[in-house]
Amino acid sequence: MAGRHIRYNATTKILEFSTTGDGTNFNPLELAQILFPASQLSSSNSNTLDDYEWGTWTPILGGSGGTSGQTYAWNNGYYIKVGRFVFVNWDIKFTAKGTITGSLRITGLPFTIGNVTRNYPPVFMGLWQILAIAQVQVSGYGELNGTHINIFGATGALASLAAFSTAELGNDSQLLGALIYRAAT
Repeated sequence: MAGRHIRYNATTKILEFSTTGDGTNFNPLELAQILFPASQLSSSNSNTLDDYEWGTWTPILGGSGGTSGQTYAWNNGYYIKVGRFVFVNWDIKFTAKGTITGSLRITGLPFTIGNVTRNYPPVFMGLWQILAIAQVQVSGYGELNGTHINIFGATGALASLAAFSTAELGNDSQLLGALIYRAAT
């Protein structure tokens, strides 16, 4: 740039810029924003942060055997992705549960869950509200190489965790939760 000089100060390890334009009066360079490109620029250097984004996703509460006819008061999801780590949260509330078969799951994660060997699968904790039961703690895990979360919990006396089924779901059920996972790419 004509009239502007930027240098790296090896002693302080800070980028500096010249405020006078003649290259004599240097001050620390203050960055107002860091801009990442719209598409990820993958790097082979493990110390390079090459992706950051945030946005919305649409969580669908359904079953492993099929899902149809649901209506929602709301089904909101938000995510933040930093590198390959993804934080998602959701708030889902039915007005009608429709037809759901098999074990309950949430589908539609914004990024495929990576196949992380020798680590525990991504796990979430949530608060489940059902017609017959005021509040029940639930848990679940993200399916490796998938874009869904299998939901587990306990009803009644909270004796033991098991896959939640359609019978434990009411027409005004609500599920709030969050999940942190490593994306496949």
